[in-house]
Amino acid sequence: MQVPGAGLFYEVSGAGPLLLISDNGGGESRRRADAIAELGEAFTVVTYDRRGFHRSPLTGAPGGLVSHDTHAEDAQRLLTALGGRPALVFGVGLGVVTALLLAARHPRRVATVVAHTPHAPFLLPEPERERHVREFLDLAHTYRTAGLVQTIVRTGEFLGIDVADQRRGAQSAKRGPGGGQTAKLNLKSQVMSAERTRNFEWLYVNEIPAACETELDPAALAASGVEFVAAVGESTPPQMFGSRCAHALADVVGGEVFVFDGGYNPHITHPVEFAGQLRTLLKHC
Repeated sequence: MQVPGAGLFYEVSGAGPLLLISDNGGGESRRRADAIAELGEAFTVVTYDRRGFHRSPLTGAPGGLVSHDTHAEDAQRLLTALGGRPALVFGVGLGVVTALLLAARHPRRVATVVAHTPHAPFLLPEPERERHVREFLDLAHTYRTAGLVQTIVRTGEFLGIDVADQRRGAQSAKRGPGGGQTAKLNLKSQVMSAERTRNFEWLYVNEIPAACETELDPAALAASGVEFVAAVGESTPPQMFGSRCAHALADVVGGEVFVFDGGYNPHITHPVEFAGQLRTLLKHC
């Protein structure tokens, strides 16, 4: 779909209420195929790559960072083009930033947002916000000075990724319907395609710095009329950035923090369990 300044790659599958997946920083919705197949039994699942990633190229010079406000406008355009009732949205990591901005700016397009491990500094009070912003921006600095492999290792530490959990998740994915690709187990030894390397570059040079610059008054979320469910993975340590943001969101909008199986990226590591839990959760929203 052509939007001002970019071409958005998106896919639609399944049947049922509209469910938009606002994914994390990897920019590759293809790696979620097993979970999408499971969810397609209950929902019309919409996946897309945010502008700037390989399959959603910019059509002109951005003139600076591409903001997450721009990503939210892209998501709104996509939902408007697809039509229908207000959408359900599952966001994870940086994708939650887009999902929250979408809900705040266009509440008539969104019914419910499930926000898994938000990487949204604006949810945190000071001085915690500034501390996590420095840690987040340090990943971008590491990419510029030490290269991709070291940055991926640092990212795993920052996100609290449990390699053993990733291994269990890979076995779960292997057993699941469709026999899709399993999750990568060792962050340091992943073999990167040129496309995926390009996507990681965009993550570190644009997506992370743009998230650190994003401003949104959390009170606007509570006033939007949209239902929000903050969520974490059971193996993500509570002191980690995404967990802290999830609990901060729950404090603003009310309600408990929902706990999914696995840790970060449950839709990759535990696709069958994740899809079942999300279906059950959304039935009660």
